[in-house]
Amino acid sequence: MEWLESRDRTTVTAAWTREQAAGIERREGVVAPIIYQQDSNISDEHHLWDTWLLRERNGSVASIDGYRVIFALTAPSDMLPGKRHDVATIRYFYSTDGKTWHDGGPIFDGRALGSRQWAGCALYDDGDVYVYYTAAGQRGESELSYTQRIAVGTGGHLRTDDGVTIEGEWDHSVLLEPDGGHYETESQSRGMIYTFRDPWFFEDPATGRTHLLFEANTPVPEGSDHCGDDPVQQAFNGAVGIADSPT
Repeated sequence: MEWLESRDRTTVTAAWTREQAAGIERREGVVAPIIYQQDSNISDEHHLWDTWLLRERNGSVASIDGYRVIFALTAPSDMLPGKRHDVATIRYFYSTDGKTWHDGGPIFDGRALGSRQWAGCALYDDGDVYVYYTAAGQRGESELSYTQRIAVGTGGHLRTDDGVTIEGEWDHSVLLEPDGGHYETESQSRGMIYTFRDPWFFEDPATGRTHLLFEANTPVPEGSDHCGDDPVQQAFNGAVGIADSPT
């Protein structure tokens, strides 16, 4: 996992041509199946949202000794919806049938970056677990801030002695931060939703190279001629970013 340790990464903004976008069509294999709500909650103590599955390097869902593992942002179930992101904690849950889930607890031990952690993805690689996440705010801050960085927790190990346990001496590091050129910084934001978050690991089967996809904003300075000088269109500046691993 050399890519995890290297700061030598390039970032680009994904751009589709009109021809590529016009080629998208609704067909079997590219449409997500209908997922019906379960009869019972996974947890009565916690509200869950932004859920993702533990996956192998090739993108397939990991199955370890018959267990599947999901990760989710969680907050106390009695907390108002508007406050949940202010205390979000990543927990993991495991199941053998996809219906009955067991709470494994918080994935990290309290030393994660940021004052809270937002969505990401999790990679299972030969017994090791890598958790990519959004570090929101600053650890130990007295007043909530909304700076966002792409981070990773390494050093986790999964075992299945009695259920699923993920533990280890987690090491946390920032992988990506907005540069103000390709991606808008918090200080450049002009009032719409600011974002630099939600990393998703992807290994290209054609090249073997690894990438992180993430959500961001494209900088549109005041007085810019982008979008035909239309301030309304300029406000909608969402972008999908790609971070490439070193060659």
